[in-house]
Amino acid sequence: MISSGTTTVVVGRIARANDRGVLLDGEDEWRNVSKFADGCADPQQFDGGDVSLTLDGQGYIRAITEAAPAPVPPAPVATAEPAVPAVPVPAEPLSKDTMIARHVALKAAVELLAADITTDSDPEIAISLAAAFEEWLMRPAS
Repeated sequence: MISSGTTTVVVGRIARANDRGVLLDGEDEWRNVSKFADGCADPQQFDGGDVSLTLDGQGYIRAITEAAPAPVPPAPVATAEPAVPAVPVPAEPLSKDTMIARHVALKAAVELLAADITTDSDPEIAISLAAAFEEWLMRPAS
């Protein structure tokens, strides 16, 4: 809501409209067109649309204009490198033993990092360390 002198501008979406006024989304009270509003557009033509209402000192509508809809925020831009290293998806589901080994490796990495108070709390460090533990656990028997 913007006030200047004795007028106020309110922007919103019309939930309902009739020939005498409008009810904006999120509001409980109707806003009526002033009997002194010469040349004010018919509120019904904006029904369901985004409008800008110019109100007088008593809160009556003096003018209705179409307002630009709220801008849609842009979609996030994909980065060149993923935050977490890409893990190849196995062709077949992982065995229970492999899942347990990964869980143990991740738990050990997190506990090791938690004990080292000089290390940053960057999750990528724990994931990298867990991957190294997993690689060591899953190495072929020699």
